[in-house]
Amino acid sequence: MAYVFILLLACWTASGQSVLVVSPSGDRPSVSAECPECPALREADGFALEPWIRIRFDAPADPNLLSSRIQVRWGATRQTDGFTTYPSGYLMPINLVAWEPSSNTLYAKPDEALDHDRDYTILYNNEPISRFHTRNVTRAILSRRLGPAGTLRRTVASTIDISEVRSITALNQTAASTASPLTSSAFPAEPGFLAQLGLRRLVALDFESSRGDRVAVHAWLPNSPKPAGGWPVKLIGHGLFDSRFSGPTLFASAFIGNSVVMAIDAVGHGYGPNSVLRFERTDGGRVDLPTQGRGRDINNDGRIEPAEGCILIAPGNPDFINTCLRETALDYQKLVREIQNNIDLDGDPVPDLDSNSVQYLGQSLGAMYGTILTAIEPSVDSAVLNVGGGSTTEISRSSTLIKGLLDQYLAAFYPQLAGVGDPLLARFAPSRNITPNQAAYLEMLDRIAIIEAPAAPASFAPFLKQATLFGNPIKRVLFQYATGDQSIPNNANGQLIRSAFEYELVSVYRHDLARRAVPNLPENPHAYMAAFAQLDPSSLLIALATLTQASDFLASGRREVPDVNGLVRPIFRQNLFETPILIP
Repeated sequence: MAYVFILLLACWTASGQSVLVVSPSGDRPSVSAECPECPALREADGFALEPWIRIRFDAPADPNLLSSRIQVRWGATRQTDGFTTYPSGYLMPINLVAWEPSSNTLYAKPDEALDHDRDYTILYNNEPISRFHTRNVTRAILSRRLGPAGTLRRTVASTIDISEVRSITALNQTAASTASPLTSSAFPAEPGFLAQLGLRRLVALDFESSRGDRVAVHAWLPNSPKPAGGWPVKLIGHGLFDSRFSGPTLFASAFIGNSVVMAIDAVGHGYGPNSVLRFERTDGGRVDLPTQGRGRDINNDGRIEPAEGCILIAPGNPDFINTCLRETALDYQKLVREIQNNIDLDGDPVPDLDSNSVQYLGQSLGAMYGTILTAIEPSVDSAVLNVGGGSTTEISRSSTLIKGLLDQYLAAFYPQLAGVGDPLLARFAPSRNITPNQAAYLEMLDRIAIIEAPAAPASFAPFLKQATLFGNPIKRVLFQYATGDQSIPNNANGQLIRSAFEYELVSVYRHDLARRAVPNLPENPHAYMAAFAQLDPSSLLIALATLTQASDFLASGRREVPDVNGLVRPIFRQNLFETPILIP
């Protein structure tokens, strides 16, 4: 087994059964030599914030009756970075109950996310049977020094006017060797379509990150006159396998009126550092914009694939996308520091940006590192997080986008668990029986969740409202997700929202209803903010409503979900956007 469990003194139940072993136990996860996660676990200072609790009994029992007798009592906190969610002594029930009959073992999770760096006690029949402590998730990221501001510089001298551009070509470095030719591919949108979207003036820059490397950033300048205090700023975050010039990012940029829109590539994205965008001008001239992609040849196969350098899997280090999330959030935080440095984008001597108005919009992966950014950065006052997930661990259980990564990890390090099948549990559902291999699968996921905790968006979500960091205001954050999302499944959407303790500022797009009215819509609604990348009238209408809702929310300053159903009713004859009663 991967854990060393502490045998407890007999704790007899009303039925005469005794509790034999309980997990979690102790201040630190106990590990043995068999698990590949052990080297990383030995560095952990506690458990995950949604740990799997395991209680073994000496005889068969009804888990639904047992679970009503189990609670998690909140104890003292040790962190000094922010407020707490619940007071000491609070009793929390359990949820997601499973029963492994061959060993008479009950598995469950706390009903809600726990605070980080805090003591907890597991109670059975109001008697303590085990104590544990959760990881500190802020220490590493808040101790990082961002470095001095004033490093932002242009990488192309002049502003690119899209109205003067005939064509745009992406020349990506897809080979590790710099001697190999760049790979040509079409830009997601023609210049004329960009102009129709209102994206006309492009500025290319870069800045120095907290690691000391240069990070490329672009800015779309509004066509409206510059206000006296400078333009407001909207930061846009892209999804996994996309880039800062991908379709969803362009769509989002187009709907942010009268603001400067800025975006960077997430760590490991944008192909290699020699990648460029080629702008062929209508006058016959050419401008090559270095995009300075952040991809790397991690597996040494001579290729740089999309997101290679963001996804990391190695023996003893199931990082998945943890480093990618943390470092990208820090890069955006450094960009905020540059914005606060009175920068000039349009070439006149007057600062262009209103550093008191910085907001964020992120899709998918961008919603995940955007959660971390918004939670730790005081100057980002509002955000819209579209189809984000709470953790890689939760997403990978059933995602069509990244479940393959978990399958690779299982095949390499747990071949006995490959093909076992995830015992995905629904919240508040009756307990279900699981096999010994499925129980081992849950324990493996729990170990990975411990490692992931300091970079999981769900770990930072409480800091948005319920338990803000000292010096940070409560943030206005709108969560958007779609029913039946196959890339970031609804259980992972729900994990992020529930960890934020946000039940009112939530908009769910009912893709099931939309497909009933328009059957040719794609099965997977994950990219609904970007019209599913198919640009037919129905899809464009859904994207229009989604982005209008995001834009109106950011502009309103209010803590309410804008109603955009009037935009979709003419075609779909019903409402498609709801505030859900229950979070999945």
